Amino acid sequence: MPQLHYGGQPHRGRDSGTGRHREQQPLASSAASTPPAHGDASQIERAEYRALRLFLCSPVCRDPLAVFVIRNDLYRRAQQCLVQVHERITSPIASAQDDPLPRSVLAICPQLEPHLGQLLERLCSHDPGVRDTLFRQPEGEMMAILDVLEPVVI
Repeated sequence: MPQLHYGGQPHRGRDSGTGRHREQQPLASSAASTPPAHGDASQIERAEYRALRLFLCSPVCRDPLAVFVIRNDLYRRAQQCLVQVHERITSPIASAQDDPLPRSVLAICPQLEPHLGQLLERLCSHDPGVRDTLFRQPEGEMMAILDVLEPVVI
């Protein structure tokens, strides 16, 4: 997988375990990236939702996102579905519009348990501009997710 680099100055240090640089710049579209209101969804649940959405939008992030430990049971089952569908797709992806994963996921939603199908439908129905941005520049979103789900202690 290609290394993800984010323009700007790296955070004060590097995670000694992974060598990844941490950034403090928020994603510009973070307001559009939060899941629909679920009462008071925790910061971790929002980051898990964003990880699922990034999995759908960014092929270069799929391998690392496939192994994230997702705490929310529904989101974990969604992650498993996304990974299984992704493993069956072999076509190359040139742009966000060419990516067959969202269409393939939408096709199986009616066959799934209702809550899981609805979650996957919501994930697949994001604004095309957000999808295009995450396809072309996933680094900022990945760093924001990592900051919550795998924080680096300095």
